[in-house]
Amino acid sequence: IGSQSLWLTGKIALVVVLAGYHLWCGHMVEQFAQDKNRHGHMFYRWFNEFPVLVLIGAVLLVVVKPA
Repeated sequence: IGSQSLWLTGKIALVVVLAGYHLWCGHMVEQFAQDKNRHGHMFYRWFNEFPVLVLIGAVLLVVVKPA
């Protein structure tokens, strides 16, 4: 497996992770609508930072794309 293949696999993996995050957000919105919030404010503060870290990783992969 070449570096090009690993690079593409890494980017696709990050996109899949973000799609899963999006689905999880939808589930939490449904929980809020039913007034079944199970988490405290610190969880949501960290939960909010997760996609930022994943997107930084994706941008870094774009910048260091192998030739």
